[in-house]
Amino acid sequence: MYFAMVRYLLILLTCSLLSGCVSCPKATVCFTPGENCTNLIIDSVGHAKKSVLVQAYQFTSKPIAESLVQAKKRGVDIKVILDESQTSSKHSVINELFEHKIPIWIDFKPAIAHSKVIIIDEQKIITGSFNFSDAAQQRNAENLLIITGDSPLVEQYVKNWKNRQSQSKHYTPDFKLSLNSSNSSERFFTLSSSTNTFSIKPYSISLS
Repeated sequence: MYFAMVRYLLILLTCSLLSGCVSCPKATVCFTPGENCTNLIIDSVGHAKKSVLVQAYQFTSKPIAESLVQAKKRGVDIKVILDESQTSSKHSVINELFEHKIPIWIDFKPAIAHSKVIIIDEQKIITGSFNFSDAAQQRNAENLLIITGDSPLVEQYVKNWKNRQSQSKHYTPDFKLSLNSSNSSERFFTLSSSTNTFSIKPYSISLS
């Protein structure tokens, strides 16, 4: 990570010294509270022409989901990878995306699929701590980074997206996931009521 950051800073420095450079990477940052990171995401998706690849831990933002739906209607190829928790979260937009024929995969093998990434037209990367949620925009202290024009970096993100997709399970509304002892120690499930929250590490469980 350190060397990747140094490399990126050197690229930006080099580009700043070159007049007329048209292919230099561009970075935009956004922070909450105080700035509208959700709108930056929506605007970026709104300008997508060919493809949008998504990785999300929490995806509850209906405005961001709607921007993906509208992009799908324009003919943009939309694909989404979500953490397993989104199959049971009452606030998740997973079914709205599915109803509009956006293909979804559930990344269930890691303890948590914690990436927050959107790759647009294999030219732009959106990432950072910012979950695609109302909480990230309205209540949390988060950061969002948008990088455009860094082809080697985009290639790494696309490669990782495809790697996670290959290890994920395709989602349907009757999605079921069976855990066995090989990975049960790495996962936990949260049950919540109005008064209590319980975290459970199961040996074997079936979700529907």
